[in-house]
Amino acid sequence: MTRRQRNVIQKQKEIVVQKNKIIERRNKDITDSITYAKRIQEAILTSSEYCKQILPQHFILFKPKDIVSGDFYWAYASHNNNAIWTVADCTGHGVPGAFMSMIGSSLLNEIIIEKGITSANEILNELKSHIIKALGQTGATGETRDGMDASLCIWHKDTNILEFAGAYNPLYIVRSVGNSPLTKGGAAACGLQGDLSSHSASRYELFEIKADRQPVGYHPGKEDSPFTKQEIQLQTGDTVYLFSDGYADQFGGEKNKKFTYKKFKDLLVETCPGMSQQGMSLQIKTMEEQKQILDETITKWRGEQEQVDDICVIGVRI
Repeated sequence: MTRRQRNVIQKQKEIVVQKNKIIERRNKDITDSITYAKRIQEAILTSSEYCKQILPQHFILFKPKDIVSGDFYWAYASHNNNAIWTVADCTGHGVPGAFMSMIGSSLLNEIIIEKGITSANEILNELKSHIIKALGQTGATGETRDGMDASLCIWHKDTNILEFAGAYNPLYIVRSVGNSPLTKGGAAACGLQGDLSSHSASRYELFEIKADRQPVGYHPGKEDSPFTKQEIQLQTGDTVYLFSDGYADQFGGEKNKKFTYKKFKDLLVETCPGMSQQGMSLQIKTMEEQKQILDETITKWRGEQEQVDDICVIGVRI
């Protein structure tokens, strides 16, 4: 190799090193910006102190896939002290999803706090209308289907009636088998209009209240379809769960498969992992302990696999 060739190679190395430094600096700038955006998103999410005031026994498991999240939660106490809370899963994750989550949170403030709309289905109807308008959705060919899946509850504390409206995402209610069952007949009597299915264990039963099969946003053929309000008579000791699909969709385990909703339901009503000999159900745990068990279970399931989506689960004990 001649001296000239060595000089050319050295210059090429210096150029590569310099370009790598530029890339690293730009990546750091981008990461720093997103990290700052995380602080903004966290400030928009309902504070844990406020949630504790309106939902004394609850937990929030919130695990973004990336630095910022496309999942978000929101809670508010209406003028008559009814508790309103929602879990929403926006299109995408990371920065695009986070932008949608901020739009959704801002619109909920406008709809519920400013306009005073406090009926579960009407809130989702308004949210859908506002998102379609804000994003200029018309159904044109090639148009993105941005929006969100959501589940929303209103707890009337004076009567223990729970209003529910959902966009794809259902509601789970876990009840002791010794209490009055939440049957289809009983549900219909208290105004439940959607499908109802149950998942039983020896001591507890999980009832799934189905959501409407449409998102909060434009959906072909359902532009004008309203959301359904369903009312359930709660009992003291019931536990209510709202969630995005990130928990059930996480890949892992020995065969690298999804955790699945079946396993999620099992976890909520049956014996806690590693506790089969004691026969201890998740339902005898405090809400903070439930959060820890759910977190540890999905982390162990994931193992070395990448987290595939944002995760948000809210549990509320009545």
